Amino acid sequence: MIKELLGNKPDLSLDNFSLNTMDWLKENIEEPDEFEKYYIPSKIYLDLGEYKNTLKCLEKLLHKAEKIGEQYWKASALCNIGRINTIQGNYSKALKYYEEALEIDEQQNNLEEKATDLNNIGRIYHNQSEYKKALRFYKKAFQIDVRLKDSQGKVIRVILRDKSI
Repeated sequence: MIKELLGNKPDLSLDNFSLNTMDWLKENIEEPDEFEKYYIPSKIYLDLGEYKNTLKCLEKLLHKAEKIGEQYWKASALCNIGRINTIQGNYSKALKYYEEALEIDEQQNNLEEKATDLNNIGRIYHNQSEYKKALRFYKKAFQIDVRLKDSQGKVIRVILRDKSI
């Protein structure tokens, strides 16, 4: 893997090991686009448990996506804002964001994201002990995974479904 990453072979020996990191990064890593500049920090803040900063990044991402009509990133921001609200126990707010993301993903015919949205909605109902509703959404997500031949998604849905029964 290291050889693949380095591509152009730097002058390395046991006596001389030098690699200009900044030059290498500029040559080998694409600069994030305008949406990724908000999305990437949101993921870092989320991993750190800094939900306030996560939401700030996601709200900026959402605003930028809405401003230029970029539906993929709008749905992504909505889904992730829903996730933060789920983590914080704000289920009615989370549901609103997930449903809006679902609507966009349906319009865009983005089946993978639609399955994720349905799964997230199922999780909300599961967390609220509305197991029959949860199961209905998990099953819809599972059916999409079957259509897409998404083995990982199917396994996740089966595990979640079994917990909901």
